[in-house]
Amino acid sequence: MKALIISLFILLLIIALWFWILNYMDQSIHHLIEIIDDNLKPAVINSNWEKAENQFLILKQKWNRYQRLYNLFIDQAAVSEINYSNARIGVYLDQKATVLALSELSYVKEHLSALHEDELIRIENIL
Repeated sequence: MKALIISLFILLLIIALWFWILNYMDQSIHHLIEIIDDNLKPAVINSNWEKAENQFLILKQKWNRYQRLYNLFIDQAAVSEINYSNARIGVYLDQKATVLALSELSYVKEHLSALHEDELIRIENIL
């Protein structure tokens, strides 16, 4: 009976940890999307390149911090794709290429949303 109780406790602990990680990842992805929508895109649209570069540095710093956890739970190719896009965004901002920067920011935003959708507990993701 002791083994059953210990096993159930460990199972509940694993499930609770899983939900905590999903919640943290959900909040962090939404935070990154907010930075893109509320700060970075408007700065690029208004050709405020200094603000855009500062906001992009904030985005990259937060992404690098969150990426450590993502590497453990999300497909590595998906994480790498965002790193590649961040590199392109940096070049586009340096060159002041508004259309290219906006398109790459939209790509990163959609990719982050897809990562979020892929991690949700749904039948489509389980099967």
